[in-house]
Amino acid sequence: MIPKNCSVCVKGVPCFLPASHLVSIKASGEEYLIGVTCNEHTQLVKKIISKRINSSKESVNIQAINLVATDCIINIKNKI
Repeated sequence: MIPKNCSVCVKGVPCFLPASHLVSIKASGEEYLIGVTCNEHTQLVKKIISKRINSSKESVNIQAINLVATDCIINIKNKI
């Protein structure tokens, strides 16, 4: 499960827009999910994290979230 809202706080006020991108850092052959962001804050987050990366072996990865909806869970009580 991922958060429903953006992980960004601006001047202490949390963003209540829906999450649309996963934010992760690739380092030492591994990838670490660090948060989610809305469309409005995607470039801001990338810029801030890129400034804090110490090595050329580390990089920021921002990937769009693909939402999937399904209605296949119907009458689950009868199936158990």
